[in-house]
Amino acid sequence: MTLCDDEEFSLEYDMPKVEIVDERGRPLQDKFYKEGSIIELRCVVSEVPQPAQQVNWKHGGRLLNYDTKRGGVSVKTEATSNGALSRLYIANANRNDSGNYTCSLADVAASAVSVHVLRGENPLAMQRGDASALHPSLVLLGCYIS
Repeated sequence: MTLCDDEEFSLEYDMPKVEIVDERGRPLQDKFYKEGSIIELRCVVSEVPQPAQQVNWKHGGRLLNYDTKRGGVSVKTEATSNGALSRLYIANANRNDSGNYTCSLADVAASAVSVHVLRGENPLAMQRGDASALHPSLVLLGCYIS
């Protein structure tokens, strides 16, 4: 007995979408903070056909969800109708908090942002760019002049 015989079939699967976004919901590539401020990163997980699996945050290669060594780090994740919204908070930002932050849905999809903690510079004047998640997609870059 054969299962397929000579018939063709196709299987479509929508990959979950993971994006780190700003306060207005726009994708981020770089985010600038002043030393001593609170870092807040938002990760939107969407297009999930089943309840969202665990959302993880990493700084470099270090998992942050359960890392209490630094202190002042918290992750809050809530379910949405088609995925999840996860927020990473880091109190009293310092230069050691600079680097790449990644939000991921299990090992399925991820998005990353480069965080820069500045001493004395104006972080608002340095905000720039759009980004894409870490899966194949179109990348649109923009320049904002203020």
